[in-house]
Amino acid sequence: MAIKKIAPAQRGSCDQGGIEDSRFNLNKLSHKTKEGKVAIALMRRSYNRFEAARELHDWCLHSTAATLQRKGITVNRITEKVPNYEGKPIRCCRYWIDTAEHPKVNRMLGGV
Repeated sequence: MAIKKIAPAQRGSCDQGGIEDSRFNLNKLSHKTKEGKVAIALMRRSYNRFEAARELHDWCLHSTAATLQRKGITVNRITEKVPNYEGKPIRCCRYWIDTAEHPKVNRMLGGV
């Protein structure tokens, strides 16, 4: 059986001019993606990594916040101490999106 090589233009690479997928457009968010869902949640209230894992099913909130930052959304953070499973305090960040950023996020979400 011969292996057929596919040209880069046929693979759906992100450098194609006609791609409208939000994964390749840094200035756009979709409410169906993890980043979009987390952005909406961070506009409503603040989360630390444990709350985000439990309530948003986002086990990497720090990475999601960094992705939102790269898209141009300011994600605020403050360090806090929370009890671990043994009750001992550990440091983690609490993340939220300020109300001044809400119009920008809504525009990026397409008015959602």
